[in-house]
Amino acid sequence: LVTSLAGAWIAASLSDRVSPLLGWGLALAWAAVATVHDGARLPWDLDIAGIGVLMILAGRVLRRHYPRLQLWIEKPGRALPLAALLLVLLAGLSALNGPTNINGAKFGASGVLFVAAALAGTGMVLLLAARIPPTRLARTISAETLTIFALHIYLVHVASKLPHPASWAGQQLAMVVSAGAVVLLCLPIARILQPVLVRVVTLRSPVARDPGPGVGAPARHPALAER
Repeated sequence: LVTSLAGAWIAASLSDRVSPLLGWGLALAWAAVATVHDGARLPWDLDIAGIGVLMILAGRVLRRHYPRLQLWIEKPGRALPLAALLLVLLAGLSALNGPTNINGAKFGASGVLFVAAALAGTGMVLLLAARIPPTRLARTISAETLTIFALHIYLVHVASKLPHPASWAGQQLAMVVSAGAVVLLCLPIARILQPVLVRVVTLRSPVARDPGPGVGAPARHPALAER
């Protein structure tokens, strides 16, 4: 995650200060190398970090253009059919691409299919997240997403050692319960680490702690929209 954040900062700086073509060229080239690299794993996950750089840069562009997409994201009559369409697209692309494991540097049959599926899945989650009531818990999880993402893999390793249900339905229920438990267990740690990360690593500005009246509406905050 740290490597992807650093790479995204470099790509964003090149895009803003030199040329968008240069910034996006770096992100796309790094992501392409990540999907075709077949040698020894590199320190700091340099071999797979390009995928994260590309997704972070895409999210940065989405945040800047959020007001133009707001009607599609926040109105259920438009968002839910689009989310269903993206779900079908995600399922189709995933079936074509085959098994993937980004931590294991396995991106399936095609890096292009992997990135397309990732974008479809991200879009679907964004549309569904806008339907979540803006409770205090939802806002807190939203504000701590990056730190939870960095911590969750350790608890996933623990959960994978627990007994697995035999039935398909039991496995799906266990997956949902485990995901919720991992998020809730990571949340207190993220809250403790957040002030340190803001000061030392500068993952995000303190203003990002309150996503506002809607969980999925970052552009309603001028300080965030101006970045």
